[in-house]
Amino acid sequence: MASVSDFLSEDQFLCSICLDVLTDPVSTPCGHNFCKTCLTEHWRISQHWHCPFCKEKCVDPKFEMNTTLREAVDHFKRSGLDNPEVLCDVCIGVGLTALKSCLMCLTSYCKTHLYPHEQVPALKKHKLINPVKNLEDYICQKHERPLEMLCRVDQKYVCDFCINTDHKTHSTVPIEEEKKQAEELIKELEQEITKPTTLQQWRITHKTHSQALYIHQPIFGPSKSHPNLILSDDGKQVRHTCRQQNRPDDSQRFDTCCNVLGKEGFFSDRFYYEVQVRDKTDWVLGVSRESIKRKGVITLSPENGFWTVSLRKGNKYDANDITLVPLYLREKLQKVGVFVDYEQGLVSFYNVESRSHIYSFTGQSFTEKLYPFFSPGNNDGGKNSAPLIISLVSKN
Repeated sequence: MASVSDFLSEDQFLCSICLDVLTDPVSTPCGHNFCKTCLTEHWRISQHWHCPFCKEKCVDPKFEMNTTLREAVDHFKRSGLDNPEVLCDVCIGVGLTALKSCLMCLTSYCKTHLYPHEQVPALKKHKLINPVKNLEDYICQKHERPLEMLCRVDQKYVCDFCINTDHKTHSTVPIEEEKKQAEELIKELEQEITKPTTLQQWRITHKTHSQALYIHQPIFGPSKSHPNLILSDDGKQVRHTCRQQNRPDDSQRFDTCCNVLGKEGFFSDRFYYEVQVRDKTDWVLGVSRESIKRKGVITLSPENGFWTVSLRKGNKYDANDITLVPLYLREKLQKVGVFVDYEQGLVSFYNVESRSHIYSFTGQSFTEKLYPFFSPGNNDGGKNSAPLIISLVSKN
């Protein structure tokens, strides 16, 4: 029998504005689907309320959140169908396509190398799933056991130890059951999801955000930087060093986490800036409110006054939301654009090179000054020695 992956492709879940997999999908009255942030920005920039796909005029700038489609997109991302090619870890030379991944061995196997798991009694008890690339994402970091259940209260995957402790009073369901329901939803939606316009059409009709917004050229605030950070003379570059700089320890300075804020803060309006992250393996950037904690260990989240995205270990991109949100990017980021709409409570991140959307924090409530926020990450023995560079925004 054909599986859901036999007839689903990433194209069916792309927003025709940013050309990325839908985030917080909304539907226009004519039935077309877009990212909530993309459609909001499109209407704000164009000042004409029409569907970006079919150009049908809308009576007013309203749209409905498509919760069913959002569930389908979330499942699509979790299932790995947006990046299905996983190779066998045991094959020597050119690996064959993996048939299953084992959560106990943390290894993916082709049909031949999967044979012992089908025959050896001890291995037959291992938990096998459809092949995925990042197996560690499917293991509970607290109990080091497979994530086999979905907590419907917290909307996160948990292991069998979790459901007997922290999630004991919560409603949980086996992942396989949730997956089956999601696949049925996807099948029902398949015929309703419109494929996006081509990249060429998008480039012709779509204006970059940097052309339509107030362009900000921040500089790093020396009085707000950790002592292990070296700032360039022009205040546009920052990098980490293992040797502390001789700087006074005032209330504005970070003393544990290697962070730095922009020198100037904003209390209103919309602003946009770009940061070069090329050749780095670890970084964090975004915005923070003025009253953030600066001493001791800091947890990055909107609740604590931080709206950021990050790169860890060279290939793990995340949005530091209420919970850590893995970001599925097609290519390594070279330059990141940060857009803030203070009044709308919006913080969005963009891949400047491909002009595509990365992530958005929506529905936030800002009541104090916001500052550009940066961390170049630890030097890591020279592996992450490249600086974060505040870029001059191109007008083209």
